[in-house]
Amino acid sequence: MTPRALIIQDFDGFAFALRRMAEEAGFSCRETDLGEEGLDWARTEDFALYIVDDNLPDMSGFAILRALRRFDSISPAIFTTTAAHDADIVAAAIDHGADAVMAMPCTPAQGAVILRATCASTRGFGPLRRAWEAA
Repeated sequence: MTPRALIIQDFDGFAFALRRMAEEAGFSCRETDLGEEGLDWARTEDFALYIVDDNLPDMSGFAILRALRRFDSISPAIFTTTAAHDADIVAAAIDHGADAVMAMPCTPAQGAVILRATCASTRGFGPLRRAWEAA
């Protein structure tokens, strides 16, 4: 079974780049530009990875992370932001449940490194483990 990633990102260019990075890392992807829709999918579907934008039209990325962690404390979450240079933003993202922070925009190589490192650090847990065991 192919592991699945949920990308919650409202900027089409970033969503496209994130999808390509995740697909190249072996994930199938589902995308939305709304936090509530992403949370609905996350509650009812099995995702091995979440990629969450910092600010969406209907809610903040911090609120999405908090909500995700109420029902999935295992699958890794990557927080994307154009403000990754701000230590307070990075600290808040991690405090709200992010496993990593990805600066946007980034090159495909930079994004791939963060994606691989985040997934590698969580091997053995949740849907990601089941996917690797089945492979």
